[in-house]
Formats: sequence, C-alpha cells, structure tokens
Amino acid sequence: MRASDLLALTFDPDSGVAVLEAKGEYRFCILGSGIPKSGAKGEVTIQSFTVDPNSLGKKVIAVVVGNFPFLIPVDYKKENRPINLNEPWIGVNRSAWIEKYVDKSNPHKYIWTIEVKVGDETFTTMPNIPGKRYIPDPDFFCRFLAGKVNVTEFIAAAEKAEEELSEIEKLREELQEATEECSIAWQELDAIRKEFEETKKTLENTQKKLRKKSQQAQEIRTSIYYYFNNSLCSWFRWIFRRALIPAEIEKACDKI
Repeated sequence: MRASDLLALTFDPDSGVAVLEAKGEYRFCILGSGIPKSGAKGEVTIQSFTVDPNSLGKKVIAVVVGNFPFLIPVDYKKENRPINLNEPWIGVNRSAWIEKYVDKSNPHKYIWTIEVKVGDETFTTMPNIPGKRYIPDPDFFCRFLAGKVNVTEFIAAAEKAEEELSEIEKLREELQEATEECSIAWQELDAIRKEFEETKKTLENTQKKLRKKSQQAQEIRTSIYYYFNNSLCSWFRWIFRRALIPAEIEKACDKI
C-alpha cells in the first residue's frame, strides 16, 4: 500500500503551500513532523493537513492513514511538488518505521510509535519497551530523520529522557510507598476509631447502670427514712403510753 493510494496532494506553486487530504472516507493522524506549528498531532484524526513552506529544506511527516503508517518526506528545494507520495522514504544509513503497540491500559486500543535504528540500537517514542531506547518527542524523531539533528544529539536526547524516566519511576515508587503507608495509617486510625466507639458505648452503658443503681439507692434511702420515721414515732407513742398508764392507775386508787 502506497501513501498515494490513501492520500491526495494539492500543491500551489505560487504560494508553495501543499495540502495533504485523505481519500474517500479515510481519516489520518499526524504522529510527528519536522514542520513548526504543523497543527494537530497525536491521536487526533483529520481530513486534511497543510504544509506551510515558511521554513525551507527537508522535512519528514509521520502519518497514519486508517491503519496504514507512512513516513512522508518533504523537500522544498525542489521546484515542483515538494511531496512525492509514490516514493518510499529511506534515510541515509538509517532505518526508520512506524510501529503499533497494544495500549496496556486499554487492550482494545493501539498506540502508534516512530522507531529508528541507529547502529545496533533501536529508539522509540514509547517508554518501557524492552530492548529499545526512549525519546518522547516524535517531532525530534522527524527532525533527526530529515537530517536536522545529528546522531550525537539524538543519543544525548535518549540519555536525558531515560534519566527523567528513571527519576519519574523513582518518584512513582516513593509515591507508592507513601500511599501504602497512608493506607496502613488509615487502617490504624479506623481501628482506633472503632475502639473509641466501643469504649464510648461501654461508657454509656456503664453510666446507664450507674444512674439505675443511683436511683435504686435513692429509693432505698427513702424507704429507710420513711421506715425510721414511722418506727421512731411508734416508739415515742409506746413510751408515752407507758408513762401515762401508771399515773391514771394512781389517780384511780386515790378515789377509792
């Protein structure tokens, strides 16, 4: 499958503006390019793409049309039609292609990446691919393929990206440890909260029992007080009767 089977090119020689347009019902996305401010990139699907000739020289556009990837060269040094959709792009002493990977977060989704082989090493725009070195910027890949970035700069960019990725991984591990510690702390706090609720409930039950005992004690005190008062009054009445009866008998004897 050639790019010309899926894309049409319109070129205005007076302005130098070239427009790539998808044929039929196809849509395409621009993974990267060596063209400044070149518009929508990534997973955004578009119908057409305008190549502005403000910056002359060689460029490379990484594009996926439907399910077909292409690396399209742009060369404004030529007098006519700076884009040839019939020619496959092959870099000098370099091998480049667009690879498709399954998205780990969504098995039904694919991620397209630009990959380049330099010497014995393969470089990719997707991180954590075994045996491949990582550079995150797809535009940087396209500038490298167009000869705007040399090998030393390209490898240095990979080293920097890998250091940043390692630092990010370290921070992710620290975050994971902190998250686990927080989870343990929350579990301990939850256990303390449950213990507090149980203690509170026990205290409330104890207070209820104490109030009930206090009420019972008050009733007993009242009963004792009432009984004591009644008993004291009865005793006084008995003493009074004992004192009064002999006097009445003596009075009776005197009358006799």
